[in-house]
Amino acid sequence: MRRRYTTAEFAHLVENLRRVFGDDVGITTDIMVGFPGETDAHFEESCQFVKDIGFSQLHVFRYSPRKGTPAATYPDQVSPHVSAARSQAMIALGERLNIAFRQRMLGKQKEVLIEASREGDKQPPRRLY
Repeated sequence: MRRRYTTAEFAHLVENLRRVFGDDVGITTDIMVGFPGETDAHFEESCQFVKDIGFSQLHVFRYSPRKGTPAATYPDQVSPHVSAARSQAMIALGERLNIAFRQRMLGKQKEVLIEASREGDKQPPRRLY
């Protein structure tokens, strides 16, 4: 998929974040399943990587071919049935990791970074939640 980084580089970045900010830092990511050529072994490797990193939340989406893109013409397109099953499995894994993350946070006070507030919010962002 022409990523400019490897999973090892990504894992190293997460390791550095946790070293600086502590083990309770929440790390989220987007995960695409069903990209052409993705095998069962590739999918299992992705699941293991997600577990190893211990993401606090996942956004999972299925690959869908787009006219005019190189990937739309790649061989070994993953069937919609397989892609849907992988998506559901990855979503379930993400939910388990999210629950574990939230349970670790119970009773803790943490400083958080608010990326943005919604227009019309009556309350200003808080420092501690």
